[in-house]
Amino acid sequence: MKKEEVQLHYCLSCGRMYYSDGELVRSDILCFLIYKSAHGDVKITIVRGLCGICQNWKEVIMKRRKQNQLQKHHIIPRSKNGGYEKNILLIPEDYHTAYHKLFANLTPEEILFYLKEVLFTTGRFQTPLDWLNKRPQKWGLF
Repeated sequence: MKKEEVQLHYCLSCGRMYYSDGELVRSDILCFLIYKSAHGDVKITIVRGLCGICQNWKEVIMKRRKQNQLQKHHIIPRSKNGGYEKNILLIPEDYHTAYHKLFANLTPEEILFYLKEVLFTTGRFQTPLDWLNKRPQKWGLF
């Protein structure tokens, strides 16, 4: 009996697994393929590179870097003790503006909590600043 051969691609940047046509590999399918491979029914070949999303992002960054259109973004805002060097990302100016219009100066953890509590629980939109001001002070973020 001949083994079935499956070629999967692994993105070195984001860790996504995808097929040659760019379609993402669902986690249940990946588990099934690994199971079949462990039993000798399937041979999996993994090709490493960048997925389309990361490749496009890399091109955007390189183009904007040449045009000097990148801004420093502090992952943890400086106002929340995020003033150290490893806390900085270079991102396109328009993305940076959009990020702060959407999330003000929330930390990544606060953004996750905000999305979970406001959008996924209540289903009603509130700006992050309104949400922060209206929530009881006894609530911690986590």
